[in-house]
Amino acid sequence: QAALVAARIDVESLAVFPSDARTVDAARRVYGGVALGGGTPHFFVQLSRLDALGPVDFATFTTSSVVHGADDDEVMLGLASLPGMVATWRARHPALPLRVGPSAIAARASPLGAQPPSDGTRRLALAATDPRTRAQFGAAWALGHVAALAQAGVQAMSLLSLTGAAGLGEVRNGVFSPFPAFGVLSSVTAPAERLHTEVSDAQSVAALALGRGGRTQLLLANLRAEPTDVHVAGFGVERRLRLSAYDTVALDRD
Repeated sequence: QAALVAARIDVESLAVFPSDARTVDAARRVYGGVALGGGTPHFFVQLSRLDALGPVDFATFTTSSVVHGADDDEVMLGLASLPGMVATWRARHPALPLRVGPSAIAARASPLGAQPPSDGTRRLALAATDPRTRAQFGAAWALGHVAALAQAGVQAMSLLSLTGAAGLGEVRNGVFSPFPAFGVLSSVTAPAERLHTEVSDAQSVAALALGRGGRTQLLLANLRAEPTDVHVAGFGVERRLRLSAYDTVALDRD
């Protein structure tokens, strides 16, 4: 705590691991009124298997799309499981909010032991780096992740990091160079109201409609490797669009 104060970092919330009652109580004595969370720095299966969870204000886990496989289709299809995880948690703990992340395509860490070595150019299950993070694929995945968890109603989520193996960009000669996912996540960081919207093929196209400042923005991502036709309705307008492979688009309306 002293180091945080010296660095002028104001702690809004804190997750502690392990998350048994003794650890949570000790953290609460130190951090006072800060919201304390617990669960696991790993995946939902580890959260659901916890024998004891102390008196926390929220539960947390992270996700990786390459736990079992690394094919493009597997990565995107895995997004469909996120609302089910949230629903499973609420069935057991209806009053305890969920905060998910920081998540990425790659695995930040493994609960199963050592991770496979990777130079970041290959697609490997459970690897700490994945080349698709830097590509348009990563932007589509990021929007699909946000849309799925927003629809499920989690309290908070975090994705990727600013730089590094799972970064939103890289620094070259002292200048930050963003990857495509940076633009997508920049669109969803400001406060907004999530609006109802419907797409004709929700498994292939992720959709997130936001209202802020009297304006509506619809964000779409094609989660498929081939062009996809989609019909959008439900946020005050109807549109038919053709999205190219892993394309992301933003439609604005006053």
